[in-house]
Amino acid sequence: MEILIISGLSGGGKSKAASFLEDIGYYTVDNLPAEMMMKFAGFCAASSGRYDRVALVYDVRSGEPTDMLIDTLEQLKASGVNCRMLFLEADTPTIINRYKETRRMHPLQAKGLSVEEAVRRERHRAGGNAGAADAPAGAGSRGFRAGHLLPVHGQAPQ
Repeated sequence: MEILIISGLSGGGKSKAASFLEDIGYYTVDNLPAEMMMKFAGFCAASSGRYDRVALVYDVRSGEPTDMLIDTLEQLKASGVNCRMLFLEADTPTIINRYKETRRMHPLQAKGLSVEEAVRRERHRAGGNAGAADAPAGAGSRGFRAGHLLPVHGQAPQ
């Protein structure tokens, strides 16, 4: 069984990466808290191969401390699961522009807080996840591309 955790900044390309992975055969779950990942991995392992390739999207919406994801990643690897983490980010002006284009609020954007400050806070909170990733990737202004998966697959997925 293979689990790819997609983490990163809001507006960094996680949803695009998840859609791409779904298109190439991954079972994808968005916004799964780290505390549920071990149980979900157990469910997948018991599925007789139906869920052999899984992508789990994790981000700031979970409200969990950063170290919880890192601990879960280590537990999954220790249990024998082929588990890797991809961390996607983009520069602040690109993220701000993406939120303006979609007219959505950043998940950390409280009443009266600017999107710039929300992005700054998220960068600070997510720093540990970026360091623990098998593949930190900057999506930049062009967004997610299949090449971002090279460090976690070793070759471009077909």
